[in-house]
Amino acid sequence: METPSGKTVPSPTEAQRVFELTPVCIGRSRDCELSFSSEAALSRSVSKKHAKIYPCLFDSNEQVRWFIKDLESKHGTYVNGDELTRGTSIEIFHGDVIVLAKHLSDSFEIKCFLEGRGNAKIVLVTKNPLNRQPMIAPTSPLSSAEKRKLAKDPRELSVQKRFRTLEREEAAKPGLGQSPLKCPVCFEYFIESMTLSCSHSFCGSCLQHWLLKSLSCPTCRVAVALLPVRTRTLDDLCLQLIDPSSEAWIARQKAHKAELDAHLRKARKIRKHFLELQGQPWPTIWSIWHSARDRDAFVHKLATATGVVRVAWCEAVGLTDDAIGTQSPIKLLNALCNVLPEACFSSMESSEMRSRLRLFLHYG
Repeated sequence: METPSGKTVPSPTEAQRVFELTPVCIGRSRDCELSFSSEAALSRSVSKKHAKIYPCLFDSNEQVRWFIKDLESKHGTYVNGDELTRGTSIEIFHGDVIVLAKHLSDSFEIKCFLEGRGNAKIVLVTKNPLNRQPMIAPTSPLSSAEKRKLAKDPRELSVQKRFRTLEREEAAKPGLGQSPLKCPVCFEYFIESMTLSCSHSFCGSCLQHWLLKSLSCPTCRVAVALLPVRTRTLDDLCLQLIDPSSEAWIARQKAHKAELDAHLRKARKIRKHFLELQGQPWPTIWSIWHSARDRDAFVHKLATATGVVRVAWCEAVGLTDDAIGTQSPIKLLNALCNVLPEACFSSMESSEMRSRLRLFLHYG
């Protein structure tokens, strides 16, 4: 509950914790800043260290934005009903609701409120019993010296020196800074970066997996209606900063290449079976599918498919970029009704239907 002054006041049955410019670990462990009581019913569904909330400074350190990261928990973390991909982060806003282990119980709910100058404070409110706060917090707020260090004007530096300085500060204070050349989802340097119409950029693979679950920007949550665009400039800047001999970078590049190669092999296999051998289990997407079995089978195949694998599955039913650009409005509507039967598209213009089908073809 909020007072007229904007302050958050918990009800008598709720517990409240206030944190200022400091990371907050959530879980059952007594080392966590927000520690759920192990005596509570079903508390075992919450991991010892389940999730982490942390601040990032923006706009010359005048504005604070808060992010939440799932710490590869066993039963998942949800924000406003949407599940976080394990090990990834998203921004949280005033009034957001975090639920831990939602598929097991709806009781582990945390309400988030932002307060203070520049949203420097985060207020967490929950009805669940908490352990007492530790006498010595594992992470303290920024010291005056640290704040002065962050306040230096980076405009006096060259671009390359500026970003390297930011990275050194990140290493010294994990969780309190965010490099403009790191993906907000995986917090690594961009690889094959893509930029949305809202101007937020992400690694291509991170964005593909995110849009499979939610057609919204991972950072600002604006709805995605247009295809992301490739931003090679960001990739080039990253390559100027990283050490090409770094073992971590080499391992990441190898893992990325291995994933791409595996996707290419699978896509070739799909194309050979459905296009070359004419093993077509589904009718063309441009005609109404009367069989729910066909529709469910196709949608199931695409539920986890990304990149070239997704495109190959779509080609098997005739859904390609070229076909989308040439089909009549009625056939566009047929295709949308086949793959997204729960939505209504009858009021859409042809251009809007084409955009939605292209999003489905490449992302979800």
